[in-house]
Amino acid sequence: MHFEYLPTRSGEQTVLVEGRLLHSRYDPRREAQRFIDTVSLEYPRGTAVLIGDGTGIVSRELQKRHPSLRVIGLRPSPEGVSLDGTMPAIPLGNLEQALRNSLHPLEVTTIQVISWPGARTAIPLWMEQTEHFVLAVFRALQAELATTASFGRLWLTNALRRTLLEKRRSSLHFQGESLLVAAAGPSLDQARRFIPHQARETTPVIAASSATLGLSSFGFSPAVNLHSDGGFWASRYTRTGSDLSGGASIPVLALPLRASPCASSRRSSSDSHGPFLYRTGWVGEELASDSFRWPFLQDQPTVGASLLALANLLAPQAHLILAGLDLCSRDLLNHARPHWNDRYLALTSDRLAPQETLRFQRLGPPDQIRPLQWQDGVRGWQNRTLALYREPVLEMINTHRKTGSVSFLSPSPAWADERPLPSGTTPPRGSFSLRSEERHPFHQRVQEAQQRIMMWHDELREPPPESPGSHDRSSRERLLSLLLHLAPIETIQWYRGSSSWETSAASTREALEKLLKLVGAFSP
Repeated sequence: MHFEYLPTRSGEQTVLVEGRLLHSRYDPRREAQRFIDTVSLEYPRGTAVLIGDGTGIVSRELQKRHPSLRVIGLRPSPEGVSLDGTMPAIPLGNLEQALRNSLHPLEVTTIQVISWPGARTAIPLWMEQTEHFVLAVFRALQAELATTASFGRLWLTNALRRTLLEKRRSSLHFQGESLLVAAAGPSLDQARRFIPHQARETTPVIAASSATLGLSSFGFSPAVNLHSDGGFWASRYTRTGSDLSGGASIPVLALPLRASPCASSRRSSSDSHGPFLYRTGWVGEELASDSFRWPFLQDQPTVGASLLALANLLAPQAHLILAGLDLCSRDLLNHARPHWNDRYLALTSDRLAPQETLRFQRLGPPDQIRPLQWQDGVRGWQNRTLALYREPVLEMINTHRKTGSVSFLSPSPAWADERPLPSGTTPPRGSFSLRSEERHPFHQRVQEAQQRIMMWHDELREPPPESPGSHDRSSRERLLSLLLHLAPIETIQWYRGSSSWETSAASTREALEKLLKLVGAFSP
């Protein structure tokens, strides 16, 4: 787009875009004030995303009218879009991530979108694209809000359990040229066709915990299992490593502090190694005072992206061979067989609802699934969630390709633009070296966890302060996140102004007192 900034009769600036004015040629300030008179804000103390303000005049006038309102201005620019007029501008394709980093999930409960009419007339395509990205961010924030509100207390309980019960932690180092990265998609069985049976047990494999059952049945012994979920199923997946090991070495579990209880927490043998603990910047990691020593992995929206991030951390220069990272079904199968979900479906199916019907229902509403076709002619399906996961997975693939290489063992229809692994490729070679390290003594871990919980109690006596400074905002968002974990319903009601701070504070104190009691309950 061609931009030209012009003076107006009132002394303000206007901007000409592709021959059309975004603001009045006479008095843009007065024009903005008249527009704001027509805007009705449901939450004057919430957050407003203003789209299409060409010079910032509308943002400034809106902020003057509502001093307690947080205004995020999205301005059109030749490069794409500028957030609050900051330079440099960014391409429109990067807006989703930039805006996501500017918002806390709680803000979605009071967020309001305001579109500048001048931009809708002058640059309708830009407005349409920008609104699309803004709505995508809102959906992601709503999903994160719902997830944290549902599982926040469980995650804190998991974190406290692991802080106190994990006596050791492992560090890993990979030596070799290539390794297999395995997810639980239906194409996982291609791994047994690619790697001879006699070489499978020694093949270096990093696997998602959900892929362990299938890999074990194929004869593979993964060196590292990623266990990132704090919910129900992940704890079932991790049983496989010990249940089916058959005398082989038990894989190292790579996990964040909030991951659900699993085999590593229950092992008490003095010669057992600890998990590979990593940090994500999650607020609950403050319970473990030694977490600052752990390697950092950016939180990812999907296990596939987390798996690639882990592989890139451990083997940044290696050739990663991806198996089972399909992001679509093969016929009605979302996972390789065998899989724990097969057992669940077998228990819940009956004559009126056979497994095939249940599998199709779990794909999603018919109008929200896209038909695909595998290379051998088998049909497949991709729902909206799996389609959204492709971008973060692709981002991690491109990140690794800056220092190493990535190939798909057998790309699914969702990765039709990727070439399959060339025939004759040598199977992965390499090995992981493991070093187990003692953590702080138990009594010290208990004392430090208690001190952290009491510190949270003191920090949350008063509402998080509001301040425009970026450092202060980061501190405020940390406290808001903690509140959302401890007392989600009361915090959302307080944030929206429908309940008092005292109600939220009382629920928060109750949750913290329960955490303190759990410290004693987890003592061995």
